[in-house]
Amino acid sequence: MITARASTSEQRVRVFVDYQNFALSLRRTDPGFRIDMRPLGVSLAHEALRVVDPNASALYQGMNVYTSYDPDTQAGANH
Repeated sequence: MITARASTSEQRVRVFVDYQNFALSLRRTDPGFRIDMRPLGVSLAHEALRVVDPNASALYQGMNVYTSYDPDTQAGANH
C-alpha cells in the first residue's frame, strides 16, 4: 500500500534508477520494449518494501533517474 501520511508501520522509500542499465537489460529481452517511467517509481517502491517488510506501507518519496550518453557515437546520437 502506498500512502502519503506517516504511520508507525511506514517506511520511507526513494527509488534510484540507472536508466542506461535498466533500458539495456529490458531491450535484451525485447528490443522494441518502451517503458512508461511515470508509474515505475511507485511500482518499484512497492516491490522493494514487499521484500523488506511485507506488513509495512511505503511513504513514496520519489524517483531519481540517472542517465548518460556519448554524442560522438551512433548509439549516443540515437538517444
